[in-house]
Amino acid sequence: MKKVLFNAIDPLGNEIKLLKETFEKHIVIRHPEMKSRIQDIKRAVKRPLYIGSGVKSKNSIIYLSVFPNPNTPYIIVAAKRIKKTNKIILTAFSAKNLGLNKINKILWQEKNPKNLIIPTLRPRKS
Repeated sequence: MKKVLFNAIDPLGNEIKLLKETFEKHIVIRHPEMKSRIQDIKRAVKRPLYIGSGVKSKNSIIYLSVFPNPNTPYIIVAAKRIKKTNKIILTAFSAKNLGLNKINKILWQEKNPKNLIIPTLRPRKS
């Protein structure tokens, strides 16, 4: 059985899983800035700005949210459907723009972005 790093419920009621194998063998290798950002990935699923169907596949779902980095202030999380309301994360990465071009159709949108908990930047160690 594959180890699950987290289960999260998105605003549409879907259960989203991040597998340890996906995190270690794909996300961290291709997007090293995400190495210590499991909680940011989870937050992007639970409290996104947008949820949309993916451009590349009808079975994919994209989460767009904020990311605590001034150079790449957004996070994009892509998942695929494995059952009607169950999905598994394929990738997650930070981005300079919100990434609405990755969405075919908006399925859900935060009505009041001021309600989002935007993580604060951690102070740099000198």
